Amino acid sequence: MAELDLKKLSRAQLLEMMLKFSEEAEAAIAHEKELQEQFNKEKEVILQQAADEREEMMHKFDEERNEMRQKFAEQKAQQQAKFDKDIEGLKARLEREKAAMKDEVDMALHKINNSGTLADAAVRLGNVMESAQESADMYVELIKKQIEAEYEDLQNDMKAARSRIELQEKKSSDKCKVMEEDTRRKCLELLKKAEYVYKHPELVAGLVQNSNKA
Repeated sequence: MAELDLKKLSRAQLLEMMLKFSEEAEAAIAHEKELQEQFNKEKEVILQQAADEREEMMHKFDEERNEMRQKFAEQKAQQQAKFDKDIEGLKARLEREKAAMKDEVDMALHKINNSGTLADAAVRLGNVMESAQESADMYVELIKKQIEAEYEDLQNDMKAARSRIELQEKKSSDKCKVMEEDTRRKCLELLKKAEYVYKHPELVAGLVQNSNKA
C-alpha cells in the first residue's frame, strides 16, 4: 500500500517528503547530540561537586585532626610541667632530709666522741644509718610510684587521642564511600537515560515534531 501511495506522488511531492524526512533526521541527530552534551555536562557537574565535597571534608578532617593533636600536645606539656614540678618538690624534700640526716650524723658523731663506751657509740651510729636507709628507700619508692603514675596517665591520654583520630578517620572514610556510591548511582542513571533515548529514536523524533507544531 505504501508503494502504491509513493507511486501516486509526484516528483515534487517525493522531493518534499524526502526533504522533510531529512530535516527530521537531522533534527533528531542534533537533539540526540544535545542530550549527550547535556548528559556530559551533568556528569561533570556531579563529579566536580563530589570532588569539592570530598576536598572540603578532607580539609575539615585535617583541621580537626590538627586541633586534636594540638590539644594532645598541650595536655602532654601540662603533664610534663606537673611532673617536673613534682620532681622538683621531691628533690627539695630530699635535700631537706639529707640536711636533717647530716645533722643527725653530726650529732651522733658528737655523741660518739663524748660516749663512754664503744658499744653505745655503735648503737647510736646504727640507729642513724638505719634511719638514713629508710629515708632513702622511701624516697626511691615515692619517685618510682610518681613516674609510673605519670607514665600511665600519658599512655592513657595517647590511647584516647589515637582512638579519637581513628574514629574521625573512619567517619571520613565512610562518608567518602557514601559520596562515591551516590555519584556512581547518579552517573549510571544519566547513562541509562542516554542509552534509552539512543535506543528509542522515535521519542526524539516525536519531541522534534511536537516542538515544530508548537
